[in-house]
Amino acid sequence: MKHMRIIVATALALLAVSFASNNPVFRETLRYTLQNIGIALILFAVLYSPGFALARQVLSRGPLHAIGIISYSLYLWHVFILYLTRRAIAGEVESALVAAAISFAVAYLSWRYLEKGTEHLRARFSASKHETSQRSGRPAFSGAVALRREAAK
Repeated sequence: MKHMRIIVATALALLAVSFASNNPVFRETLRYTLQNIGIALILFAVLYSPGFALARQVLSRGPLHAIGIISYSLYLWHVFILYLTRRAIAGEVESALVAAAISFAVAYLSWRYLEKGTEHLRARFSASKHETSQRSGRPAFSGAVALRREAAK
């Protein structure tokens, strides 16, 4: 528990430092790195600390869980949709609200029909790769691990 307090304090300090500086070079470079490290540390604490059990329960239920499921599709589509709605709708607030509604709808459809709709392909190709590796007698490694092991032979 003491380690988690240190992690959270470090995360909050990194976030505070990232927002405190007005230096334009810092704000466009190191600032984002500090923010990402700080947020990653907070997520680590939420996921692995017993003190954040309530936060885990809140994040794993209802609308937040649904947003988590479509979050990658939402990330991919929202900028394009925001660009289009800003060109089509004059008001800043109005275009943002319309963009949010359309982004969530498109993200859900993208998740439902592209991501979830192609899961059977992942299972099919993963199984065939596993079978091939079993027949050859080699373990199924990927990326740098496989290259490193091949180079060591």
